[in-house]
Amino acid sequence: MSEVWIVKHIVLEHNHPLTTLSKVRFLPINRSISSTFRLLFQSLSEVNVPVSQQTVYFSTQVGGIEHMECTQLDILNMYRDDLKNYDVDLLVEEFEMKKFVQPDFFYSIVKDSSGRLKHVFWADSIMIQHFKLFGDAIIFDTTYKTNVYSLIFGMFCEVNHHKKTVIFGSAFLR
Repeated sequence: MSEVWIVKHIVLEHNHPLTTLSKVRFLPINRSISSTFRLLFQSLSEVNVPVSQQTVYFSTQVGGIEHMECTQLDILNMYRDDLKNYDVDLLVEEFEMKKFVQPDFFYSIVKDSSGRLKHVFWADSIMIQHFKLFGDAIIFDTTYKTNVYSLIFGMFCEVNHHKKTVIFGSAFLR
């Protein structure tokens, strides 16, 4: 079998028109926020300038809204992603405090190349004790999903001698 394709017939009326020049800037491949403007947006945000006013200021700096390389939504998403990274830092801080109170508290966090949360696992002293007592068979339940972070929540669990569910550990997975 040959890996070469030969086009024998083209029906042009089945195609759709390409996007207009005025809308090319909205294509994801043409949208970005440079590191310079990222710093500018962060500085404006620190002095409580709303994103709508930041967008107006930015568009005047580049000669009009048609010359912007990002949209207002891109700026909002930049703040959202920065906030998510901040949330990971808060999670690590919380886990460190738990580890200080419970020396056998365990957690493991894996971040991707851009520093965003990829996976996290944790188990406190009660979970570890339950595992030692009832860890003959383990169920990994991933029926829960969060919308804000697009991470799947999973639990390692089993049933104890009273037919009650006990949890051995929890995880967020991408």
